[in-house]
Amino acid sequence: HMQLCTEACWAVRQIAPNENNRARLANDFGPESIVAVYKSHVASEAFATEACHALVNMLASEEDDLIPRIANAGLVQLALRSLKKCPNSETLSRWVFNALYYIACDSKYAPKLISSDVLDILSLQLEQHAGCEGMAEWSARMAHKLILQIDNASTKMRNAGLCEMICATVQRQAISSVVSSAGCLVIGDLAKDKSNHERLSSAGACEAVVGALKRHSDGMDVVVNTCYAIHFLSMTANNVSWMGAYGACEAVTNALISHHDKSPEAAKNACNAIGSLAFEDEGNQARFHAAQCCPAVVNALDTHIENHEVAEFACRALYNLTAEPLNLTAVGKRGCALVVTVLKTHMNRASVITQALLAIHSLSVKLKMDKVHNGNTKKLVAEGAIQVVVASMQKFADEENVQRAAAMAIASLARLPDNGEKLGECGACDLVVKSMKRHIAVESVVSKLALAIEALCKDSNVNAANLIALKSAELLLSAFQRHEKSATVVADAFRAFIILSGIPANKQYVHSENAFKLYIKAMKTHEKSPVVSRWGCNLIFCAAESADERKVAMLGNVKACDTVVNVMTKHGTKQTDAAEWACKALVALSSLPSNKAYFLTTEACTAVVASLQELHKDAIVAEWVAAALVTLSSSDPTHRMKLGSVGACAAVSVALSHHQHNSTIAYLLCNVVFELAREGVNRPLFISAGIIPTLTLIFTHHISEVALVTSLCRAIANLGYNNLDSSSQLCTAGIPGLIANGMKTHLFSPGYMQESCAAIYSLSTKNPMCQDSFGSFNVIDLMARALMAHKSGEKVVNQITRALRALTLGHSENQIKVAQSDIVVSAIILLKMHMNSDALVENLCWIVGTITYTGPDGVSVVMPRRRNSVTTRVEPEPSSDRVHPNPKDFYNDVSNWDILSAALRTHSQKAPQTRWICAALSAFGDRSTVAHLDTCDLLIACYQQHAREDNVLQRVVHAMGALAKCNKENNTKLTRLKACEVVEQLLADYTEGNVIIFGILPAISGLAKDSPDNQIRFHESPSLCRNVAKVLYNELESKLISQYGCSAVTSLVTACQKNQLKLSNVCTYVADIINAHKNDIEVLTEAFRMTSALSHDNITNRNKLGANDACYHVPVTLQNHFSNLIFNPLFDLKHSMLYWAVRAIGDLAANNPNNQSKLGAHGACECLLRILHREVNDGDAELEKHLFAVTFWAIGNMVNLAKGPEMMVDERHQSSKSLAGVGNFIPLPTKKHVKNSAKFMNGNVAEATVQATMRFIDEGSIVLWACRAITNLCKSYKLKVNFQQKGVNELLEVVFSRHANNTELLEWATMAKDTIQSQSSKAPLI
Repeated sequence: HMQLCTEACWAVRQIAPNENNRARLANDFGPESIVAVYKSHVASEAFATEACHALVNMLASEEDDLIPRIANAGLVQLALRSLKKCPNSETLSRWVFNALYYIACDSKYAPKLISSDVLDILSLQLEQHAGCEGMAEWSARMAHKLILQIDNASTKMRNAGLCEMICATVQRQAISSVVSSAGCLVIGDLAKDKSNHERLSSAGACEAVVGALKRHSDGMDVVVNTCYAIHFLSMTANNVSWMGAYGACEAVTNALISHHDKSPEAAKNACNAIGSLAFEDEGNQARFHAAQCCPAVVNALDTHIENHEVAEFACRALYNLTAEPLNLTAVGKRGCALVVTVLKTHMNRASVITQALLAIHSLSVKLKMDKVHNGNTKKLVAEGAIQVVVASMQKFADEENVQRAAAMAIASLARLPDNGEKLGECGACDLVVKSMKRHIAVESVVSKLALAIEALCKDSNVNAANLIALKSAELLLSAFQRHEKSATVVADAFRAFIILSGIPANKQYVHSENAFKLYIKAMKTHEKSPVVSRWGCNLIFCAAESADERKVAMLGNVKACDTVVNVMTKHGTKQTDAAEWACKALVALSSLPSNKAYFLTTEACTAVVASLQELHKDAIVAEWVAAALVTLSSSDPTHRMKLGSVGACAAVSVALSHHQHNSTIAYLLCNVVFELAREGVNRPLFISAGIIPTLTLIFTHHISEVALVTSLCRAIANLGYNNLDSSSQLCTAGIPGLIANGMKTHLFSPGYMQESCAAIYSLSTKNPMCQDSFGSFNVIDLMARALMAHKSGEKVVNQITRALRALTLGHSENQIKVAQSDIVVSAIILLKMHMNSDALVENLCWIVGTITYTGPDGVSVVMPRRRNSVTTRVEPEPSSDRVHPNPKDFYNDVSNWDILSAALRTHSQKAPQTRWICAALSAFGDRSTVAHLDTCDLLIACYQQHAREDNVLQRVVHAMGALAKCNKENNTKLTRLKACEVVEQLLADYTEGNVIIFGILPAISGLAKDSPDNQIRFHESPSLCRNVAKVLYNELESKLISQYGCSAVTSLVTACQKNQLKLSNVCTYVADIINAHKNDIEVLTEAFRMTSALSHDNITNRNKLGANDACYHVPVTLQNHFSNLIFNPLFDLKHSMLYWAVRAIGDLAANNPNNQSKLGAHGACECLLRILHREVNDGDAELEKHLFAVTFWAIGNMVNLAKGPEMMVDERHQSSKSLAGVGNFIPLPTKKHVKNSAKFMNGNVAEATVQATMRFIDEGSIVLWACRAITNLCKSYKLKVNFQQKGVNELLEVVFSRHANNTELLEWATMAKDTIQSQSSKAPLI
């Protein structure tokens, strides 16, 4: 009867809680009776509910003896049948699972509940009735018991969907602390199996657990079980991060703070959860720091230090928390002492010892510069950590975990040198080696023992000796070989080998060929591991750097080079450490040329460049990649071009820009630029990558750092070399000014001066803009100082002289600056010091031979480069305190001639040196009067030595001419040595375009000058004069041929009428020469000299010159340059265009009415008048007087016409010194030239003449020629009147009184007076 049975079960339920009643019911087979009746009413919800409730009340505990009786009676199947019959009853479900929970407590009967049928029903009931607190509680409790009792329960539960159902239940019953506690306990049980983590995470287990802890943090059971669940859920990294973000760190910390002193279980589970959440998660470590977790853990440990579980998990939490440096201080204050106390207190528990040792490892030194770790280590040592650690290792010699943790603690403690010694004294070395032998098969232990060996040896020679005696190197090699497939062991063993290799006694083991093979094999096996790659390359680097050449070759033979390149390829763009050490290894291995050559056959270039492109922001990587690039690029042009083609130039530019404030990296990268820019194809790549602004900024910021700016100058030198665009951009960016500032700062640094001058040479070569810029920054004066400051440094001096060559070649302003400095003087001194240096001799002699020394008060005779520019005086630097010899004394100093002669004797067999020594000799010969006969012999010998080398021969022959010109003894010696015949033969063999002509013509000029014998000798030559005229005509457009040709003709015809006649054809194209070079003052000066020489005392040539437009081009050309010449001081008549133009006008006009008319028509009169107004205070006063004398002579010739033959003056006038250089014939006046007289009249010649004569009234020669000019001018009636008005009579009275004893002058003065006082009525009107 169902109703009756239901009431009976209700009655049993009511009386069963009484212990006596429960015992009587058990004895009367109450449980079996209920189950027996259950079979008949299984479909009745009310009966089933009351029956299960009654059975539950009859059970006193989880170990009650009734449990087997109930299970054997068949309750499980009946209860499940009831649930199937009544699936919607929450109450039935609650009491069914309560009853089944007790059955699950019995390990014998629990398997009956693990069937798929039971679990499916449980999952279904939870899905339907999770809102029922009782049902949810007892379902969770039953699941927990099943997982505890049965090994594979969690798997079956997962398959039944209980992961999701339990999580949903906890979430639905979030306000229930009972359900939260039981549910989180099951979640923790399920999470022990990592296979469930994905399902649990998807079901919201993390949220459920953390939410439960937050909501019910006051409940002890909830704290215990949620922390339990958090610990196991944290076995998945994603869960750790998610729970941390959801507030788990703060919740667990708060729970620990609230309950650590109330419940060891709560403290234990909270510490365990903290340790798991903090494991390798920087975010959670920081969150724990913010939540003040570390003090809470320390307090829990302090409170329950006797509890081995709390001690273990608290130490574990401290170990993981202190991976974050922020937590170290908080832990170290009290934690160090407590951890050591844990070791002492729980010496018999391996698991506790393990965690405490790990905490010591974490608290101890990582880096010597880490003050926090350093302080903690000292606290640990003060508490006796060293002794306890060693004792722990000794006690648990067979415990792998303890040995591993002890090795880690030893490694950390030993990083302070004193601790290493103390550990050794306590027997750590012996224990480490013994542990290695005992646990050689365990890779996790071996790897940490390797680190312990590294730390013990690092700063302790005593420990190193002990470990050598214990054969640690051989043992470690054996372990390495055994675990070569373990990346961890390999990496840590590499670290130990690096330290062991520093001990000579170990090198026979760790640097043997077999060892090298093992290393390379392991690196290849673990090529994907960045850690193995990093330490492997470190080991290769140490082996290659410290070993002899044989060992480096051995590394190359075992494929170390390939391995390093492989590391760069696989890890060089992602891992900074791997990239750094791979580059270091590459540099070290490349110390052997064969290895370096092999690298260049691999993809090393591409890999290194890729590393720089990706990791250029890392300073250490940038530094060592730069070193590797220097190594790779410093060998072969092909590989420099390859580096450029794979993007090295752009990558270096970017890295240099990023690290422009880092001196070390900038220095190395500048060296890379220097190497790569040696190839022309790379220079535009650097420029297009925008490197120039970066170089400018580096130069500006680091100008005081000599090594860096020196390297920078090297880079700039190659960037600008042979590339006009690059050098111009560098100049525009301000590099010349920076280099000059660097010179001022580092004037006495040989390295900087050498490289800065190399940069100047590179930039200034064929670049006028750079020449201008460097000149404006006064680098020439700085180089002048540096020359003598570094006079003993051959390389420095050589670069300075090369730079000077580049600065002055074709640049007149810079040439003037050099000429006015003491550089040329210093060059002779340095030539003596470095006589045996081929390069230096060449450069020094180039300077001496190209630039005329004038001293600070002189003016360069080298003519300007620019059109219509003039030679201007450059004021010397006021700060210059160097002594400058007088130029005349310098060039006439025999000792200087001796130095040049000795240089020629030393280098006469060498073409380049001979060439420029002869150029220097030519410069000296042109400016001195020294007789140096030995040099004449040497020049003839050089001619014979270099007879087939036209470039050299040109300079040799030129030097012959210079020596012959400067001194008659030299001329005589050279003539005796057949120099004239040499020159004649060379000219006869000359073909157009041969440079030797530039030496032949000056040689003819020198040999013929002031040598009547040689003039006649050349005259008698059947072809010389004709060939000179031919060359001059055929190549008159050539500047040098016109200049030297005119000089040669001048020397040949001066005072030699025979040659005047023989070379009279030259008169037909003198005007062409002047017109072709109308802007070149040097050529014009020689052309005017030649015009004067050809026309002097030779009416035939005068007529030819006039007929061929010479009378047009001479005055017109003079007028074009007049404004630039008229105010220039005179220092040398030989090179004064103004002087020779006046001479040419005077000689062309002499006794030639046609020429006078032509000259006057084209401005000659006006030019002569302007000279009379010339007032220049500087210059040579005697030369100025000579110019005025010649000007008066020319004026007299311009208005004195004679139709008859010229008449010779009497003997008094022939012997007059005042006529020297002007001519021996003075035409007597016969007729006035009205037209020129009118021009002079219009130009106020009377006033100019009177004033100029009065200005030089005491100079007899000037006054004489002035009186002659007055005589000829006053043939004009109006000019006579004008002269009288301007005071000529008074002038003549002064002349008579001042020069009463000068009969020659008085004769001309008398003639002038007579002309003025004559009353001729036939005087023409003007």
